[in-house]
Amino acid sequence: MDATPPKIFISYSHDSPEHEERVLALSNRLRDDGIDAILDQYQTFPPEGWPQWMQQQVLETQFVLVICTEVYNRRAMGQEAPGTGLGATYESQVIQQLLYNAGGRNTKFIPVVFTKNDRVHIPLALQRYNHYLPVGDGYEDLYRLLTGQPKVVQPVVGRLRALPTKQPQADFRNALWNAPARNFWFTGREPCLQAIHQVLTETKAAALTGIGGIGKTPPAVLVPGLRYSGCVAAPALA
Repeated sequence: MDATPPKIFISYSHDSPEHEERVLALSNRLRDDGIDAILDQYQTFPPEGWPQWMQQQVLETQFVLVICTEVYNRRAMGQEAPGTGLGATYESQVIQQLLYNAGGRNTKFIPVVFTKNDRVHIPLALQRYNHYLPVGDGYEDLYRLLTGQPKVVQPVVGRLRALPTKQPQADFRNALWNAPARNFWFTGREPCLQAIHQVLTETKAAALTGIGGIGKTPPAVLVPGLRYSGCVAAPALA
């Protein structure tokens, strides 16, 4: 891991004293865990003024945690009453402009919610990205992201394995050429089949000859070891 602690800025709206305490608790926990979290509550009088200070934090920190609430979203959408919540309004405008400049590619701005109900208040510009609920495993997932410690490490691609090729095996002993499928309605010809079997047993060679249409094909198909071609059927030599 990099020895330099990641530097983050927390952008939020001052909804209530209780909400400010939750944000402060999250920031303090992150700092205790080695992350340089920056929060306006740590500042009393930034010499450059608040607008410049806010813009500098958004631009210069590695990550910006956007704490999404109904109030923050209303100010990000420009729907707040004039003169109210100027800090969150300004920060959200800077964030939206940076996302616009990057064509929507985001490696910096992370939506965070304190309750599942707040997920509907994630600003439109951030809804396409993963959001985090920093409680239990959710805090660990956020911490892994901020510190570059993925839960699952992608293994290195190994070397390709060479597989043997299959060599063709020529075996013509039981092959049939040009013979149609077996006719299961074919009956009779028992004497013919017995004669063929006897000839093959004694001489290992036989041929069926005759004019077309007299029924040479069914016996040739039924007898294993015969080669069929046109009007002549001959057995394969053993």
